[in-house]
Amino acid sequence: DRFQMPVEECGNMLILEAAVCAATGDTTETRANLDLLALWADYLTRHGSDPGDQLCTDDFGGNLARNVNLAIKAATGVAAYARILEMLGEQKKAAHMLEKARDMAALIETNARLGNHTALQFGRVEGWSVKYNCIWDVLFDTGLFTPSLIGKEVNWYKINMNRFGLPLDVRHTYGKSDWMMWAAALAESREDREVFVRPIAAFLWETPDRVPFSDFYD
Repeated sequence: DRFQMPVEECGNMLILEAAVCAATGDTTETRANLDLLALWADYLTRHGSDPGDQLCTDDFGGNLARNVNLAIKAATGVAAYARILEMLGEQKKAAHMLEKARDMAALIETNARLGNHTALQFGRVEGWSVKYNCIWDVLFDTGLFTPSLIGKEVNWYKINMNRFGLPLDVRHTYGKSDWMMWAAALAESREDREVFVRPIAAFLWETPDRVPFSDFYD
């Protein structure tokens, strides 16, 4: 079904499970469902480095084949599975899966580079998008993507900032405040992070539409 998002959701479930294990120290549920987690991780290693025509969590944008940010979700999902195995004491398997995730990331980084930023889609020489999925590499400290790539992305977002925030990608002027904040968290300095935060604050203060704080606006 072309309206499914298999790479997105496999990655989401692995990341969520790793986060729960890390936060609680409880791996009971994880052990009971390890076969399913392994199935999702295997799917990502086979299909995630260059995803087919499918939705991602930004489903309002429609299907997008060869989505670079979705590929990043896949690599970080596999790395999250490696962290799960590590917490279960499966050190050899964990190292193997983390190496797979790093191989995926290296391929993504090579194929997505467009000079001083990364592409929206593999195989296209124009376009860009917010690579907010890199946040999982930072939070899990898995070192998949180079500091150079992250730094260039942050600088690119800064120069493409609109009055009320960062567009989700080159195709639209709408954006998501949560993804903007995840992108802000990729920045190393407080000064750079404030470049992302100030336009969101401006949206909250200046919009004529008196509605609760939205995660999605133009």
